[in-house]
Amino acid sequence: LLGQVREATARVWLALLFWTLPPMALLVLFLRRLRSRDGGRSSAFERSGIVSLAVLAAAANPVLLREATASRLADAAAPAAVLLAWLLHQLIGDLPARALPSLARPRGAIFSEQRGQPVRVLRSRLPTLARACLAVALLLVTSVSLWIEAPFWNNLERSAILSGPSAVLARGSEVARALATSPPIDVIAPPGQTGQGALIRYVSACLKPTDRLLVAAQRAVNYRFYFYSGRGFAGGHPTLHPRLSSSLEDQQLTVTRLQMQSVPIVLVDLTQARPFESEFPLVNRYLMANHVAVQESSFGDAQSNATVFRVSVDRRIPPTGVYEPLSLPCFS
Repeated sequence: LLGQVREATARVWLALLFWTLPPMALLVLFLRRLRSRDGGRSSAFERSGIVSLAVLAAAANPVLLREATASRLADAAAPAAVLLAWLLHQLIGDLPARALPSLARPRGAIFSEQRGQPVRVLRSRLPTLARACLAVALLLVTSVSLWIEAPFWNNLERSAILSGPSAVLARGSEVARALATSPPIDVIAPPGQTGQGALIRYVSACLKPTDRLLVAAQRAVNYRFYFYSGRGFAGGHPTLHPRLSSSLEDQQLTVTRLQMQSVPIVLVDLTQARPFESEFPLVNRYLMANHVAVQESSFGDAQSNATVFRVSVDRRIPPTGVYEPLSLPCFS
């Protein structure tokens, strides 16, 4: 339970950070322009760069920061990291020069200034110290959240960096071989994988290259089935989303396409918020008439939020065998 609380807290913090960085950067840039003492410090190049990054991050966050946060952080991290670094610079300013004044001024001048005006120097240092502590706290909380949310230690061990140069070279060769395979199914679904990985291997092994696959899911899990199995999507839609293709005209067009395609296997996500049967009644009626459900399972995924799939097969197509790892009909 404590681990789940930590993960939830880290996820909330990272979401708030990524979402607030773009408007915060634009606000700080606007306030700097209003301050008369800015004196033109923010150049046109800096302003255009920050505005571009903020707009890019604001547009990318709704698309990238959805589910599977750990795997999507890298996609949204680049502009966010630059914006965070720029905001921290605005926060602490020239702190290093003031923290180490001996590097910037003659030593005697510093001592005489500090002896002559101790109170003014103390007051000027306190805000700097507070800003520095705030910056360190932000970096610390963000680093800890990234450590918890992203499998940093597991990825570090997988990289073999801690095992020496020979292990790194061996790991590099292994990754190169995996990526040279098209599609690279062993990257996401190695042999013995459970859950969605097991289903991906099933689809890859039990569909002919000319067969189509239908995955009815509102979440972005269906694309990996098509890509890693090397099979095309059925019905003319890579995803059946209620807001995109649920009108009667769209459903009728989907059914017409399904009638012209070979779709031996259909996967339906049973954990989606809006049930497929109620959102796509025409498509569901066609599938009920021509396909039969053979299994409903998470296929070994023991996570609390595991996706449960219903596997249906076309009753008009005789199977060529049984896929032993999952005991499902095979059509290859």
